[in-house]
Amino acid sequence: MEYLQKVRSTVTKAYEQVGNVVAGNPALRLFEPGDMIGSAGPAHLWKIHKAKKRSTGQTVAMWIFERKQVETFSKDDQTRIVDMLKRGVSQLTRVRHPRVLVVEHPLEEGRDSFIFCTEPVIGSLANVLGQTEGLPQPATIHHRSYKLHEIEIRIGLKQAAEALTFLHVDAKMMHRNVCPTSIILNEKGDFKLAGFDFAMTASTNDPSGISCDSSDIDDHISWQLLPSVDFLAPELAAGGRSEPSSDVYSLAVVSYAIFNDGKTPFQCKNRLDLLRQNTEKLKAVPPEWALRIPETFREDFKLCLNKMPKIRPDAAQFTKIPFFKDHRLDTVQTLESFMQHEQMIKIELLKKLPDLLIHFEKRLLVQKIRPCLMAEFSHPDLIPFILPSLFYIIDLTDKEEFTNLVMPELGPVFAMERPYQIIILLLEKLDLFLSRAETKDVDNYILPCLYRAIKNENGRIQEICLNVVPKIAKLISRHNMKTDVLPRLLALATSGDTLAVREMANFLK
Repeated sequence: MEYLQKVRSTVTKAYEQVGNVVAGNPALRLFEPGDMIGSAGPAHLWKIHKAKKRSTGQTVAMWIFERKQVETFSKDDQTRIVDMLKRGVSQLTRVRHPRVLVVEHPLEEGRDSFIFCTEPVIGSLANVLGQTEGLPQPATIHHRSYKLHEIEIRIGLKQAAEALTFLHVDAKMMHRNVCPTSIILNEKGDFKLAGFDFAMTASTNDPSGISCDSSDIDDHISWQLLPSVDFLAPELAAGGRSEPSSDVYSLAVVSYAIFNDGKTPFQCKNRLDLLRQNTEKLKAVPPEWALRIPETFREDFKLCLNKMPKIRPDAAQFTKIPFFKDHRLDTVQTLESFMQHEQMIKIELLKKLPDLLIHFEKRLLVQKIRPCLMAEFSHPDLIPFILPSLFYIIDLTDKEEFTNLVMPELGPVFAMERPYQIIILLLEKLDLFLSRAETKDVDNYILPCLYRAIKNENGRIQEICLNVVPKIAKLISRHNMKTDVLPRLLALATSGDTLAVREMANFLK
């Protein structure tokens, strides 16, 4: 009881803290806020909280901006910042693409706050790279321990480039603020593009290609109204037009930051004049900039940072560089597009998958590959081919992960009787499930599966049941033992099955 009271107290305090800040915002009628988990956007003005939709329990990320954060600025700057943030959310809401952050509820304006909700997230890339100022201790500890593995970096950078390709080619937009506070990690660890505060629709009248005016980026406005200067392409700091290659330059600086513990090539202190000074005297990309960049990425990395926009690759070309030629990345992308493939192609991949999974880190397996596999549970014929890979992942999970991430979707599979291989595979891994499952899941899913299986006429299923029943007898209730287990064991024993007789004798000792 004391533990439950502590949990209830913690939840109540989290709600009161958020509620006091955003009282009166219409979004609170629909969503229940929880702990703060991250921050994003210009100057980290957006604070990100866990939240749930009151009507359905759907998990979302709630983004909160408090007007008091900018109350020390001039009235004009306050108005500009508010307008900038509103424009950013409006544009993000309209842009729909798998690599762009999904808005689940549009911007709601209260007297003292703005709130909108997105798909569940971990936080911003900036948080993961160490920018955790103002976050509560649990979130800070989580982000500082969240070290990106190289395969996650490969996947994430390619995802960001795919988002830019869509913006430039299909939406005809320039993002103009590609930086760690504009890249969000969703709950699968995917890089999702957000932060559209400075995005502009391009002019298609330019004979040299699409571009947009960037005269709004100048030295005479507050730094909070500027894109992140350390990540800005030099032509924008010099008053030039923004082109697709300007966003690619910024993505290359993001790449540098990822491989250099959040640092950037230039520390410009939010000053455009310092960026101009640094880039004007730079004739070529210094060799030391590439020291921590993987070898297969170095030459393309240098091209992306070229001072001449025309020399840089475009975002589509960026997605095809050698750095992204990795069998693990190919495996993930194939699984993400699994539903588009024919049944036989799926089966062939699933047969090979267990041997491929040994090359992945646990987090990527649990966050990214597990959901792809479990999404195919709606196709029973595929489940016997899915389970061996899922068992490998389950073996890496702890009890909490198994209960929260696996059982909600695996539970119904225990009730399936066709194809019969499903029952065989599940029963063969009974020890694995019992070592991780909560009592309620054992009672609701695992033992009923055994009771049904023991009545099955398949010889292999009978053999497995007879082998496992003595081992888990203590978990079986007296009622179920009398009604489900003993009658079937007796029937098998009297049928003359020697294995059944032996197991029955062992069980009754």
